[in-house]
Amino acid sequence: MSDSATALLFEENDESAVELFLAMGDISKYQDKRLLAALSEIGVNPAQYSYLSELSTGERMNLRELAQRLHVKAPTACVTVKRMEKSGLVTRCTDPADSRVVWITITEKGRAQYLQARLILADYIAQVFGNISERDASMLYGLLCRIRENVKNYIPNLPNSLKLIGEGSL
Repeated sequence: MSDSATALLFEENDESAVELFLAMGDISKYQDKRLLAALSEIGVNPAQYSYLSELSTGERMNLRELAQRLHVKAPTACVTVKRMEKSGLVTRCTDPADSRVVWITITEKGRAQYLQARLILADYIAQVFGNISERDASMLYGLLCRIRENVKNYIPNLPNSLKLIGEGSL
């Protein structure tokens, strides 16, 4: 189905588009709740899992590199790393050759909790995708990647007065 045919389908049958949109939101909410509950049992949240995953290679990183790899802004990464350091999951140390550079590394506690979190995530994924064929999963992945790009590139078509309000609230 072409892009224009899909757009026409949603224009003619607006209920389908709304139902699809709401289902995507429900999946996101359920995923956040279920995964958050499971990971909180071991003291890691989904965001921290991503940080631990990046650091689990043993490679030390500075904050800018870590933020870039995780597609977050440096201030967000800074807050998360501070919390993780306080919890003993990571350490920060100044580079002896350049005191402006701070290296972040995973601790043994962080590595242990990351490995536990990986087991939880593997079980979660097995339950979520266990009854979906490889073909369907591949098709779904392609569709979700396209939707992700569409959402990422969305520019509201609003009257000028509403654009200013929308920009200030984001």
